[in-house]
Amino acid sequence: MKKYIGSKAPKLVIVSEGIRRDLHQPLRYFRKITVFHLYKKASYGDMMPTDFYNPRAEKFQSALELYKKIKAIKPDILQTAEPWANKISFVIT
Repeated sequence: MKKYIGSKAPKLVIVSEGIRRDLHQPLRYFRKITVFHLYKKASYGDMMPTDFYNPRAEKFQSALELYKKIKAIKPDILQTAEPWANKISFVIT
């Protein structure tokens, strides 16, 4: 389990079922908050290996693993999809 020790900037965790480059890459321009993007799959095939580093994107396999990652990050803001969007959104909500 990674320990997240960062700046004093507020931390935003975005939880996604799938990750896409066109939605993830603009997050690198956020300067006043630290962004963490947690995702279950990258099935679109448009992400390059370097796209997962800025902002940080990490894959999770289960709801328990997602919970542990969120707990380790200790976000100030947690953004998920609406509970009825998909199964994982319903579970974590």
